[in-house]
Amino acid sequence: MPGKKFKLNFKAFFINQKVRINSIFVLLALFFILSCDKEVNFEELPCQYIDFCYSSDEPHYLGEMSGNYITLGSDMINNNESIQEFISSKNYFDKSFQYQIKKDSEFGYKYVVLKLSKTCNCGEVTWILDDLKMNSIVDYAHYTIQTDNCGDPLELLGELCVDSYNNILLVSIREPQDTTALKNTIQETNTRLIGKLELFSNWYLVSADKNSEGDALEMANYFYETGLFDDCEPGLFKTAVK
Repeated sequence: MPGKKFKLNFKAFFINQKVRINSIFVLLALFFILSCDKEVNFEELPCQYIDFCYSSDEPHYLGEMSGNYITLGSDMINNNESIQEFISSKNYFDKSFQYQIKKDSEFGYKYVVLKLSKTCNCGEVTWILDDLKMNSIVDYAHYTIQTDNCGDPLELLGELCVDSYNNILLVSIREPQDTTALKNTIQETNTRLIGKLELFSNWYLVSADKNSEGDALEMANYFYETGLFDDCEPGLFKTAVK
């Protein structure tokens, strides 16, 4: 019965093709769903970027916020693999950016400047910083600052740099033997006393992290604005990003 056999084969071929087409549609749907899951829904919070610090009793303009980079700090006890795994879990970071985790052994911290997956406005960067601080591996997360300066022409750090600040502020007390105002302000702001600068009896190191009343730049400004101290400076630094 050749005719019947031909009809059965044709029917099986049609069913197989239909199954293949359906499978392709299922795979495409899964790919679309997974792709959507990886997209970042950038939210916004009120901008908290501070563009100045005090220098010689006057506000010193630091520059415009960079919408492309942020600084992340972590305790030295966290190994690089754990930090890298955390960074990889955040889709708002540019996965192709070659970052470097640096050690600040003197103060027991690691820090890294990271590139965002798009140019963000201040509200979006503020939301990203708040999101990062929710994780226990992050001790601080800071804005970065646009700059045209990559260092001395004879010792350029790179083609493109950003400025930022760590979690340390330097505080100069008025009387070398009287640390009362310093201790009270530290308690008020939930910052932490690290110690005294060896060569300068009136200079102290203070740390501000995500649990403080503000980041190190904000706290440096606040300490100075109390009028209780001669000077307060944040730990500014420059990093090459290209």
